[in-house]
Amino acid sequence: MSNQAVNIQSLLDLLRSDIASLQQLHRLLRFERTFLEQGELEKFKLAGEKKITCLEQIERNAGLKTSWLKANNLTIEKFRQLARERVPKAFELLTEAEDLLKAVSSLNRVNQKIIQLSQQRVERIMDVLRGKTAAPSLYGAAARSAAAGHGRAIASA
Repeated sequence: MSNQAVNIQSLLDLLRSDIASLQQLHRLLRFERTFLEQGELEKFKLAGEKKITCLEQIERNAGLKTSWLKANNLTIEKFRQLARERVPKAFELLTEAEDLLKAVSSLNRVNQKIIQLSQQRVERIMDVLRGKTAAPSLYGAAARSAAAGHGRAIASA
């Protein structure tokens, strides 16, 4: 096997590893969403810990792929073009990894939105418990109300 074949094989292995990690991350994000929707916080926390492992692997691979590209004097765009023309398997794996990354990103945004809405709901509940109302105050600190923009009092308490 030539040095160039071994060289591309290492990149193919990294792409396969990325795909496996992204698939696992995709599954974890789906579980995470279910746990969020069902309020199963312990399971949510466990899924989050497993996500960290996947993300660390993806990050390590990203560094290795960057090093591989630099060692071969390639940009990602140039590699994509060469892979499409000369190494279809590399192009196929790269495309699959990129598609999975988009799917993972989309699921992650949905989960973030669910978390954000839950936080807002908790904040509103806490405001009610603290005696804060959601309605704006009609009267200022001096127990007066003024006509908008005219400075004339319309009511006094």
